Amino acid sequence: MFHIIQTIDYALFAYINHLPHPMWLVTTARFITNLGTLGVLWWSLALGILFANGARGMRTFWLIISGLLTEVVVNGGIIKHLVMRPRPYSTPDLYYLTFWDTGWKDTAFMSGHSMTAFACAVIIATMYPKTRLAVYPAAVLIAFSRVYLGSHFPTDVISGSIIGVVIGLVILHINKKYLPQLPKK
Repeated sequence: MFHIIQTIDYALFAYINHLPHPMWLVTTARFITNLGTLGVLWWSLALGILFANGARGMRTFWLIISGLLTEVVVNGGIIKHLVMRPRPYSTPDLYYLTFWDTGWKDTAFMSGHSMTAFACAVIIATMYPKTRLAVYPAAVLIAFSRVYLGSHFPTDVISGSIIGVVIGLVILHINKKYLPQLPKK
């Protein structure tokens, strides 16, 4: 079963790798991926929300920070060390492909960019529903940029995104069930 998944993963990666990569689009994808690096976009949004929205902003700030820190512990501290999947550009079977983002020294599975993007997008969109049309597309673009630039396989990004959604939902559940409720807006 694993071999079938890996074959599909490699084929989908190769398909995306063969999509047009004009320099302006590679530059745009690098900009988008850098928004997700170290959670820059999500830290920035958390700070903006903190300073603009009183008690609700303070709560949302800490929920976002919880999502970011959970990714560091769960993915960076545990999953990547257990799975040890090499990045696409370190995979001998894919020597014939081109890679645009090869500076990463850690392992590929799961995509931390995708995990944090979706955990934070779920939190922000739930706390501020009017942001959905901005934060979900941002999360999708960050996740896709990882495959487009050659830093991750599709399954790294898909699994990271799914676990990110779960992390976001768990944090929101804890917020609703165990923390004092904020006044309705």
